[in-house]
Amino acid sequence: MMLAIYITAYFLTQIAAHLIFRWGGITPGMYWYGFVLGNIFGMSSMIPYIFMFRILTPAQAVAIGSGGTFLLLQIFMYLVFRQPLNLISTLGIGVIFFGILIVAFGAPQVN
Repeated sequence: MMLAIYITAYFLTQIAAHLIFRWGGITPGMYWYGFVLGNIFGMSSMIPYIFMFRILTPAQAVAIGSGGTFLLLQIFMYLVFRQPLNLISTLGIGVIFFGILIVAFGAPQVN
C-alpha cells in the first residue's frame, strides 16, 4: 500500500515539474517562474523516490520511476500541450512500457 502511495506521489510531482518547465519555456516572461516552480516540484519528488528504494530493488525503482514518468509525461504533454506523437514514437513508448514491466516483475522486492 505504501509503495503505491510513494509511486503516485513521485509521478505527480515529476509530471507537475515537467509541465511547469514546459509552460515556463513557452510562455513569454514566465521563464523564471517556470524554472523556480519546476525545481521545487522536481526536488520534492526525490522524497518519495528515496522511499521507493527502501521497498524495491534499485533496478525496479529506476525502471518504474524514470520509465513510468516518461510514459505518463508523454500522455500529459499530448493532453495539455497537444504535442503530437508519430508512429515511431508510439512504438518506442510501447517498448519502454514492456521494458518497465519486465524489470518491475522480474526481480524480487527488497524488504
